[in-house]
Order: sequence, then structure tokens, then C-alpha cells
Amino acid sequence: MGFKRNTIRFLSSGMRKIRRITRNRISQKILITSYRVYSVSRIIRNPFVILEHINIYNALRLLT
Repeated sequence: MGFKRNTIRFLSSGMRKIRRITRNRISQKILITSYRVYSVSRIIRNPFVILEHINIYNALRLLT
């Protein structure tokens, strides 16, 4: 019985901490910047990734 209660408390406190981190402006800026750096480095490593973005754009355009 105690194991179940401890697990629920652990998970709920973890969710609160994750929410606090994601609402923090500095954390948001770091995440956005790191994602931009990742996407640029991905294009530099493999230029054909641009075609993937173009295909997604065209597919979305056709759906509308």
C-alpha cells in the first residue's frame, strides 16, 4: 500500500517540477535556441533534409 502512494507522490512532484521548468522564460529560450542550432546542424550535415521540409509544406498546402 505504501509503495503505491509513494509512486503517486513521486510522479506528481516530478510533473510539478517539469511544469515549473517549462514555464520558466530562461528555460524556454534555451530550449528554443538549442532546437534551432540542432536544425541548422542537421541541414549542414545532410542538405537533403530541406527536401523533407518542402514536402511537408506542399502536403499541408494541398490539404487546405
